Amino acid sequence: MKDVSNYSSQEGIIISLEDFLTGINDRTSGKGIKQIDFYLRNYPHYHSCSIGRYIDKFNINGETKSLNFRITCILTKDHAEDCSFGHLTGNEHIFRIGRAVKRSLSQVWPDVVITNITYWDEK
Repeated sequence: MKDVSNYSSQEGIIISLEDFLTGINDRTSGKGIKQIDFYLRNYPHYHSCSIGRYIDKFNINGETKSLNFRITCILTKDHAEDCSFGHLTGNEHIFRIGRAVKRSLSQVWPDVVITNITYWDEK
């Protein structure tokens, strides 16, 4: 039997944590993961989450520049628990389970139910 402990829930889109991290951290090929939408099974607080890579555009001396580095985790609809990273390892403690317990993406991955994956090369 295949070990699925490092895979997202079988109720949604299945992707390994390693493949997700490789895809979301891919800044150069233009074919990595742009965003995933998901919820945590058995954690109603996290019912509408997304993690995505965003390109920030800004103007310097009349020239538009792009900076492709920000990975933002939107964990609640009110954005109260949003956080951003330049590189995601899966070990950042971004989920608050109860009052005092914090969990990393690696720890909650078996409870992640992915509802959508968007890739950069999709039109």
